[in-house]
Amino acid sequence: MALRLNTQKTQRSYAKFIYIIMKIFLNIVFFRYLFYLWWQEYACFYLTKNISLCILLPLVIINHKELETLINFAKSSLPKECCAFLIGTNSRDEVIIYNIVTLRNYDESIFSFSIDPQDLFFGYKQADQLGLEVVGVFHSHPSLPFPSSKDKKFMRLNPFIWLIYSTVTEEYKGFIYRQQIKEVKLHIIMG
Repeated sequence: MALRLNTQKTQRSYAKFIYIIMKIFLNIVFFRYLFYLWWQEYACFYLTKNISLCILLPLVIINHKELETLINFAKSSLPKECCAFLIGTNSRDEVIIYNIVTLRNYDESIFSFSIDPQDLFFGYKQADQLGLEVVGVFHSHPSLPFPSSKDKKFMRLNPFIWLIYSTVTEEYKGFIYRQQIKEVKLHIIMG
């Protein structure tokens, strides 16, 4: 009889032990899932000093006609840089550009651009009238399509899409700031 009670007690202790282990396991899984959601929201996780893993950077979708308009605007502004607002919708995983608002390069420079405050207001007003939002900025470079040091400073202040067109190589690339500057994938819709 004493042996039987001891076995039942051991079985209950074992069952409690399994229950506690399962509870800990489920909590770990739950918190890992929450961390995974947080991780996706902020996109970048630094593995080492030189290596980062980025997840869920937005896909930028633009119509071929809007892209051609931007390219023609850049070519017609040569030798100066040009700039424009990208108007559209912005969700966590994609940015859709529906319209553009070309702006005057206030710097009138071949190496930089800035937007006059009145033009800035005009661009945001245009987006609001269309029921959309400013989702990014476009500008041209007389060099490769990568952010300059000035661009990088302003990208930190304006962490939306930066579409850069090279008037030299006729390439374009998109970037966004998420803890650091990351290139985003562009999807061009024909038609």
